[in-house]
Amino acid sequence: MAQKHEKALVSENVVVSHQTVFEGFVAMVLEKFDGNNARRDAFVASLGNHGFGLLEGVKMKIQLNNEGEKVLHIDFDSFEKEGIPPFSFHEDIPWNIVEHIAKLPDPLDEKQTEE
Repeated sequence: MAQKHEKALVSENVVVSHQTVFEGFVAMVLEKFDGNNARRDAFVASLGNHGFGLLEGVKMKIQLNNEGEKVLHIDFDSFEKEGIPPFSFHEDIPWNIVEHIAKLPDPLDEKQTEE
């Protein structure tokens, strides 16, 4: 249930999806947020090219930052795997980046590829 908080309306929700959906989203956020591919590539490498493990996942929360702006807070810590360096990401992503990603065309949408 939602409860009134000092700066934001907080709601606890759990979202699950097929593997690679959230991994792809986080990779795209890292690319757009940083403006380069270095951290995105480190994130992908930390997954061992297999996606999230059975006990791995990412926490995302829509909230207001200290300036009162809507952000998407992302927390991710990969487990250490044999020969693969762990990766951590704890950032507030500006909402305009989330909106930009949401508006990107779906490359599998036939209507868009025919135009």
